[in-house]
Amino acid sequence: MHLSARTLLLVTGLAGMTAGAQDPAQTSVDDENAIYAFRSLEMQDVARVAELYRLTDTFGPALWPGFDTRQIPIAVNHDDREEMLFAHPAPPSEFEPTDALRIAGQPVLIRDGSTRYGPRGGGWAVDLAGHQTAYVCTLQPRQSTEEYLSLLIHECFHVYQRRFQAMPSAGWKEAPEDDAEYCARIGLESAVLQAMLVTEDDERIRELARQFVAVRQARYALLDEAQIRGEAINEYNEGTATYVQARLYQLLADRGAPEPESEIAHYGRFENAGRLYADTLSRIDPPDDQLIQFHHCQYQNGMAICLALDRLRPSWKMEMKEAGRTQYDLLAIEMAVAQEDEAALLEKAEEQFGYANLLAAQTGILEERLATIRGYLDAPGRRYRIHHREIAGRFNWKPAGPVYRAPTSMLDDQPPNGASVWAGGILRFERGELDFTGQPVPMIFRQDYLEWIDPEPTEGDLVIESESQEGDVHTEVKIRTDGFEMTVPKARIVRTEGRVDIHPIDR
Repeated sequence: MHLSARTLLLVTGLAGMTAGAQDPAQTSVDDENAIYAFRSLEMQDVARVAELYRLTDTFGPALWPGFDTRQIPIAVNHDDREEMLFAHPAPPSEFEPTDALRIAGQPVLIRDGSTRYGPRGGGWAVDLAGHQTAYVCTLQPRQSTEEYLSLLIHECFHVYQRRFQAMPSAGWKEAPEDDAEYCARIGLESAVLQAMLVTEDDERIRELARQFVAVRQARYALLDEAQIRGEAINEYNEGTATYVQARLYQLLADRGAPEPESEIAHYGRFENAGRLYADTLSRIDPPDDQLIQFHHCQYQNGMAICLALDRLRPSWKMEMKEAGRTQYDLLAIEMAVAQEDEAALLEKAEEQFGYANLLAAQTGILEERLATIRGYLDAPGRRYRIHHREIAGRFNWKPAGPVYRAPTSMLDDQPPNGASVWAGGILRFERGELDFTGQPVPMIFRQDYLEWIDPEPTEGDLVIESESQEGDVHTEVKIRTDGFEMTVPKARIVRTEGRVDIHPIDR
């Protein structure tokens, strides 16, 4: 970026803004994260994908019938500087083959820059050139090779899900986030499921499964049809993908990992698979001091239902192919709890797993949390409202203070999917993920526009700098306020009385 070519837009003041990229040559040798960020792509990155192929080749139908990672496009983001692409049927033209990195006899495709997401160790199933693709980052500092392979298999399964069964993408809504009874009943489900999976007594397993169905039916009574549909879709999506990870640990603990074709650094071939599986089961029932929300349910309880079906209804995976059928649907069919039996089963589960104490704990946690957030909402300070949609253009967001999350029910006097910024930090309301540059917490990758409102603006409150400008469209935009800093590759900036709207634009 050339400073001399920049156009500077000061919304409320004349102060400029400077920024510069870190020079790798000046990176401290003691800074593990910085050193890691500047390493080059190497054969190890390819070897890990090859090992993923070998794992799924080895376990095949025992893992999931028809799930073949060799047939799934995989994109690997290397520190937001370059990407590798594997098995894509129609790769974009900017990806070029390299003979230096090969897999299954074919050159790996490489491109400069990143398609979509930044390097934070996560993964997504995304549309890349019209094809669903498992998009992950290279192995991160302090992330084991086993964890990385587990992430790869999770994201590959998300791509496979869309081929295996189409689920509705509309007609549903989010579940409540500030209802203590709803939270406590999720916790009760978790406790029943965990007990079901750690017992070897077949009769006890079926008894607990019937209790679980009764507990869930009681929780469904708190929701409307659209919320129940939303739960079912999300539990299917994340629960089955998390199940495949857990099932892999089961199989590895029982049979061991195959010999890799080439040496993979820091790879113990899942010698700890038994512990990994046990840890997976231990996370089904959350700690007593944790606010239990559906995010837990869709991953952990969704996975647990699948593991239970392995024992109760072995044909469940093939039966799931019927459009719209979820793991809970199949468990409810298998257990077939009569309506007249639900109350007794629910009472038994509540007594056995301490529901009264669970409800009291969730009520206390939620009351304290909401009081804290209400204090933030009532605190003096400017408000920055952030509205979201998914965009492909990359941008970074760095907060000046901590980040807090509020339930959507507290937005009666706030804009939908908005956020407030005050002297102490950022209060987030939106449902998308956040990932703040240089921070270990979740950069916004879903944004429609940022609306800045301040009845008494002062010089320097909001400074917007861009490399070039054509009308109200700015490129390489940098935004600075007292609450945050943000960079956007391209944006339309519209100023009206009392506010500034910033609309990021896809490249």
